[in-house]
Amino acid sequence: MLNDNSFVQQVAPKLTTAAAPKTCVLKSAIYVILAEAHVLVTFKTNAYSDITMFGDSAVTLLKLMGQSGNVPGAIMAPDIAGALETLRSGLARLDANTPVDDGSLPADGSSDEKPPVALSTRAGPLIELLEAAQASQENVLWDQ
Repeated sequence: MLNDNSFVQQVAPKLTTAAAPKTCVLKSAIYVILAEAHVLVTFKTNAYSDITMFGDSAVTLLKLMGQSGNVPGAIMAPDIAGALETLRSGLARLDANTPVDDGSLPADGSSDEKPPVALSTRAGPLIELLEAAQASQENVLWDQ
């Protein structure tokens, strides 16, 4: 498997050999996808400690909150209650559609593979931050 840098060096230049605008758009999309995978997003409010998470998880949680997913961004204090409720209901829908552990990983721990961290688990600190901001009537900001 190619690492991100070798992918960009080997594959992306070939995408622009044709003069069609579609290839330029595709090349740009590849760069955006690769860049977004390595971005850290930090959520900030005066009512709670800063929370930092990987960009892909942060964007997914932002979209579950009803936000655009753009980084940087903000939620004003009066809008936090609605965003928090939307996030909770979105996570509940995801949890309901997530399959239960099928036992594919050995129970004795002999596998080196670790199960992925559920998005609802990753959302815990962000939910606490939103609750604190709501209680203190503080805005929430996020950026890279």
